[in-house]
Amino acid sequence: MRARLALLISFLCSVAPSQSLHIYSEFRRFTRSGELLPQDRGGKPREILSPGLVRNAWHSFRVALSMPAGHPYALYIAQNPEDVALVRLYREKNEGELEPVQLPVQGTGQGGYETFWLDIFLPALTDLKRFRLEAQLYEGSGWVIAPMEVRPLAGILPEVKITDAELPSPKAPAEATAHAALRGYVCGEPPRAMPAARNVRTLQRRNALQDVALAQTLEKSLGRPAVLLGIVRASGESDVESWCAASRPQGAQTYGPEWYLRVRDYLFREVSR
Repeated sequence: MRARLALLISFLCSVAPSQSLHIYSEFRRFTRSGELLPQDRGGKPREILSPGLVRNAWHSFRVALSMPAGHPYALYIAQNPEDVALVRLYREKNEGELEPVQLPVQGTGQGGYETFWLDIFLPALTDLKRFRLEAQLYEGSGWVIAPMEVRPLAGILPEVKITDAELPSPKAPAEATAHAALRGYVCGEPPRAMPAARNVRTLQRRNALQDVALAQTLEKSLGRPAVLLGIVRASGESDVESWCAASRPQGAQTYGPEWYLRVRDYLFREVSR
């Protein structure tokens, strides 16, 4: 009897379509089999459930879905209330290339992970009330939902001039672009200017330059030394000299590529006081 039951369960698992949908930070990349890229491992991936986001700024996440090969699906991004944020979605391709897609995304399962770059812009006058933003996957017989309760923060990003620069190789850790932009501010080592194609690295640099603009804003109230110290401590170092001397912050060893989110948390919190 037990053998028959085990056989039945095995059969049902083999024929039942399996699908998944998750939202991750911009610093986690995945293989087609659903494993983290080796250079993006370390620490426990942050759960993106209730992110606090400053206004007048872009914020980025990764939407990862898995569908059985040949199985059709539709991917939606929904807001409640509607149209609080401006939403753009891109399909990630080889070497970090981005392909803009229209919502809903009609697709067919590839038998592995597919990832989409989700860009969210909160206007400066966004109300400070929380709103719901969901990735919704419909696979023909039901829905799989990945929800976020977005918390607009009081902080407002000033106007930022986004400049092109030499970008890290796709084989570098996901946080390498943000790290380079931050080093330009903390250590006075800006990356070499050069034209850059629009890809994941370009948008990560945009996000990091937004963070630098917030840091510069905080200098007016906290002073530059205090802001720099807050940044390096959030990333796991004790002082600015040690931070600039290291190839990667201490936090990278503990928190993996998402060490940078602790710096962003610090800046968002301080600018929203």
